[in-house]
Amino acid sequence: MKKSKLGLAVGVFIGTMLMFTGCGAEKIDLNEFVTVETQGYDGYGTGKAEFDSGKLEEALMANGVDVSGTLNVIMAVSGAADKLDKLSNGDEIEYKWNIDKTAVKTFKKKYKILLCYKDFSTKVEGLKDPAEFNLGDYLDISVNGVAPKGSLYVKTSLNGFIVEADKKDGLSNGDEVTITVKPQMLDANVEELCAQNQIPVFDGTYKYTVEGLHNYVTSVSEIPSDVFEIMKKKSEEALEEAKEDGCGQCDGLFGNVYRHRNYDSYKLVSVGISDAAGDGLYDLNSVIMVYELSFSVHGDVKTYAYTEFKGVVDSNEGLSEDDFRTYLDTFRTCEINEKSYVGLPSIEEINEHNKKTSLGNAIPDYRFEDIQ
Repeated sequence: MKKSKLGLAVGVFIGTMLMFTGCGAEKIDLNEFVTVETQGYDGYGTGKAEFDSGKLEEALMANGVDVSGTLNVIMAVSGAADKLDKLSNGDEIEYKWNIDKTAVKTFKKKYKILLCYKDFSTKVEGLKDPAEFNLGDYLDISVNGVAPKGSLYVKTSLNGFIVEADKKDGLSNGDEVTITVKPQMLDANVEELCAQNQIPVFDGTYKYTVEGLHNYVTSVSEIPSDVFEIMKKKSEEALEEAKEDGCGQCDGLFGNVYRHRNYDSYKLVSVGISDAAGDGLYDLNSVIMVYELSFSVHGDVKTYAYTEFKGVVDSNEGLSEDDFRTYLDTFRTCEINEKSYVGLPSIEEINEHNKKTSLGNAIPDYRFEDIQ
């Protein structure tokens, strides 16, 4: 986009003009509040000419003028450019003022401020070569979700055109999507629509490479540190809530099958991560925080229990602590010295135990990483 701010050349001319007025008043140059912008492609360019009345009000107030008074000189000042479409490099844009001269004279008499102005022209330059036309500049593309199940949304700012994508779902970063831009009406003429949009005639095929999707974590290092700390906090809250201080039914009729939860302490020793399998209950990944539970009531007994978090991604964007749902598995048990304890006797047995209780479902294996 080319922006042309009226500057030295216009100011010098107006200064010369004022030498002949001999008005002796403060001068405000209206041309200094006009900007002319051009954009687009050579032969198809568009322009915009704006008079910043807000800046003029600020200048007037700085000179003690009450712009809210009955003499609103802002309403008496306007201008327009003669050509703002189908522009080519080298074209001249003429800006002409439309001034209520009577109001300006009255304003000068009341406030001792002379509003100076002069019609001017500016040359169009910097428009892009039509050969460099990029259809992507006229497409609004967004991707959402988590790879490999990302979704793509696309629309165009071109009037009279619609867009189609050959793939909108099941996306991962790096996937290539072919986007087709075509007339909305079957009988529409592409050349005419391009002329209306002031762009060159284009090939309606655009290749887009997917990027910016979050990914399910595959290792501990991919879990954002603040997310990991929340997972630890939630896990340990669940362990505290499930913990029993005493032995409960140890001495009762079913003491040998009573599930002990009276661990003295616990510590995080490993994290297991499984991939999203893409089917039903397992279409999200799973991250489990494996804790070593220590029992001393019946000797030195250790078991391994875990909390689970589903759908953990490599971003903390938009997450709060309330978004974390903790599942503490207290149904996995093992027998040690003829007594039943919450947890399993080793980390390695977690995968095997899950497969035994999966009712034939294909549960992805966990990859374990030790936590020091």
